[in-house]
Amino acid sequence: MNEEEQLKKFNMVTKNQKSKYANEIEYKEEVGACKGGLEAAYEIFMVNPSSYNFTILESHMMRYQNIMCNCYYGE
Repeated sequence: MNEEEQLKKFNMVTKNQKSKYANEIEYKEEVGACKGGLEAAYEIFMVNPSSYNFTILESHMMRYQNIMCNCYYGE
């Protein structure tokens, strides 16, 4: 997968994710949801390392990376 395809997939996976959250609680809830989804996808992939499960894991990694690097809360 080249860089353009990766960026297209990243934008598709994170398009409904907010970049700014009203307060810390809302932000931390989303971080927790992303982290939980990533952990579950990783566990499923480790049990059954299929290409489909890797695609799901990759999507969850992108969402988690986005919220940790590109999102914030408050003013």
